[in-house]
Amino acid sequence: MKSKLTATLLCTLMIASALAGCLDRDDDDGPDAVLGCTYTDATNYNADATEDDGTCEYAPGEEPVLGCTNAAATNYDSAATRDDGSCTYAETVMGCMDPAANNHNAAAEDDDGSCDYGMAQADIMAAYSAGEMSFEAALYELEKSRKCREQGSNNPCEIVEMSIGDASTIDPHDAYDSASGDVIEQVYDTLYRYAGDGSGNAIIEPRLATGYSVSDDGLTYTFDLRDDVYFSNGDLMEASDVVYSWCRVLGYGSPDSHVGWILEQSFDCNDADGNHSDTGGESLTVNSATSFSVTLFAPSSAFISTIAYTVGAVINAELCEENRVDAGGENDDYCHEWMDEAPFGAGTNAYLVQSWVREDRLVLVPNWMYWEAGDYNIHRHTVSIVTEASTRLLAFTDGEVDFGSINIEDLVNFCDNLEDKPNVQSKDGYICTYRETFKRNVYA
Repeated sequence: MKSKLTATLLCTLMIASALAGCLDRDDDDGPDAVLGCTYTDATNYNADATEDDGTCEYAPGEEPVLGCTNAAATNYDSAATRDDGSCTYAETVMGCMDPAANNHNAAAEDDDGSCDYGMAQADIMAAYSAGEMSFEAALYELEKSRKCREQGSNNPCEIVEMSIGDASTIDPHDAYDSASGDVIEQVYDTLYRYAGDGSGNAIIEPRLATGYSVSDDGLTYTFDLRDDVYFSNGDLMEASDVVYSWCRVLGYGSPDSHVGWILEQSFDCNDADGNHSDTGGESLTVNSATSFSVTLFAPSSAFISTIAYTVGAVINAELCEENRVDAGGENDDYCHEWMDEAPFGAGTNAYLVQSWVREDRLVLVPNWMYWEAGDYNIHRHTVSIVTEASTRLLAFTDGEVDFGSINIEDLVNFCDNLEDKPNVQSKDGYICTYRETFKRNVYA
């Protein structure tokens, strides 16, 4: 009985396995498949056929042209009338599609998340300030992070200007002309500066200073300074640089421009011996790295306005002393020969003088150590000096320059409705905007 039962079980299992195999079999033809020609353009088209058997016949000259009919394929055949399944496709070009990124790939078809914007400016400067990054490494990272990225013809990274006159010097402490001031304001900075309020009025806004207080008698001003400002060579700007700069104005005496009177009217830097002192003497006192005081001859409500002019610019005291030619008395140049062309490391503002050929061309490039947050929208500013008005006009008309000195009578070539200046209109290809110069309010 035992052996008989075992045989029966084995037989049952074998039968079950055979049935399972039958159920899983994939028979394409199947019992219900109807073979025949399934293409409607064939002469023997079979409307009942569910599977083409390759028997299609065609009238002479009407045979189908086989090939790839998908226009997106790399082997697309415009002459093909029937797709033969041969289409091949190029791989999608992956990459960074953001024009603002360092590794923008103009050919990319799909963003792969690889966009690189470099280190944040604040992180770079924090690492440099802590001594965790060298000056060279900081410059490299800052340029990569802050560089201008062109985004079409209306946002170029380089501008070309054609000006009527050249700077006389780029030494802020002996320059009184506007051409010099235009360059100085890009290279050097002041504690405060003039700005517009949008209504034609001038206001004073802080730059290197964060604020100031005045003594009860109105004579002593105490300034607090930013602690995150570096000269273009990486030297930290401190209160001693401001005191040195202002005393340099008085000591050097601005022999060519006589601009020094703007500061001379307010304070002196004489020490006990009556000689100009580059460290402040009796009138100026360094309180800390970020604070100093100056005592005026008399109370003056205009004092902040005077130091906002370029003559109040702050220079690198250490580098000035290193490059100072002091032969005694009137032969002390107070580093003017070195400062004349705004050398590397002298200033703290947004740009550096890359090159200057007098009465010909001046080129400004970014100071990557510049303290104010943000990226650059200009990485090269070229100023060409052209005295002939007709040449400037032709260059501007032909698009050789982005802006420049155009005579008033020539404005009709670029602007309409000039008789109603606030509502001036631009001609195609130009931008005309009316701006009032700063005006002074007079009260009766």
